[in-house]
Amino acid sequence: MNKKYSLFYILIVLFVVALATTFISAYLTDEKKQSTESTIGEVRVTEVDVYYMNGTTKVPYSLVTIGSGATLQTKEGVYDVDIYDESNPYHIKNLHVDIYVKANVKAYLRVAINDQIVRKVTNYQNIVNETAIRHDPIEFNFNSANWHKQVHNNDARSTYYYYKTKLVDATSAPIKVSFIIPKDVFSYLVDGHQVYINENYSLQLGFRYEVVQADFGGPEHNWGLQTPPWGGNW
Repeated sequence: MNKKYSLFYILIVLFVVALATTFISAYLTDEKKQSTESTIGEVRVTEVDVYYMNGTTKVPYSLVTIGSGATLQTKEGVYDVDIYDESNPYHIKNLHVDIYVKANVKAYLRVAINDQIVRKVTNYQNIVNETAIRHDPIEFNFNSANWHKQVHNNDARSTYYYYKTKLVDATSAPIKVSFIIPKDVFSYLVDGHQVYINENYSLQLGFRYEVVQADFGGPEHNWGLQTPPWGGNW
């Protein structure tokens, strides 16, 4: 009798295990069926091309350097821009910036500008000292039909420029996006008042850029923006 009951209980246990296994397998199968397919692609900035146009001649950029001789150091990604001599090919009014983006899926681009006016003075030991000058953010020229300028949190230093068109490669070549374009007149202000500029002053310029996938919540999750700053939907 005990053997019969033991066999009976064993059969029940095996049946329950089989049923549970079937249920779990079916559940996992259902979960897979419910998942949506998403395209994960490559989105990145491949180059920031900073240059000047001297007539029809393209003049390459100059990076900021510190020290001299054996102590010479270069500030990578920080561009030295003349703001004093308008006849200088490196003057700010001749400045161009193009951004090249690699995106094999639809993507959005935004850029922040870091600009700092500095005064350079050479001391008696022939050492160049830099002093950062407090100033309002410089107003650069850009195509407002393509770009939207947005100040976040009422902080002028938290300003981003959003390229309003989705980017995606038509070919394998990176997409060229024109950003800063020349203008003739610049103002250098502190609290709305003009800063006196002489030959000791220059501008140090850098860029922060971000590319996110346009679909599947790219701007929402990465930038915290549920809708585009210029209106409409992503």
